[in-house]
Amino acid sequence: MGPHAWEARDLLSGRPVVLKRASPEQLGTLEREHALGRRIRHPVFRRLLGALRDDGGWLVLEHGFDQGGAVRT
Repeated sequence: MGPHAWEARDLLSGRPVVLKRASPEQLGTLEREHALGRRIRHPVFRRLLGALRDDGGWLVLEHGFDQGGAVRT
């Protein structure tokens, strides 16, 4: 796993997921959604992501039960 990906488990089901830095294409889409006031935060991962010392970028769920979900750190 690269330096911009984190392995985790879904806190409800225990299934593995991978969180990774959004690509430039994904970033553009996420920023537009955010600008439109859409909430793109997955509640299951709020506490987990709060623990990741990140630089304020977007992280996306690469695979898992909610593929394509995203959170802003």
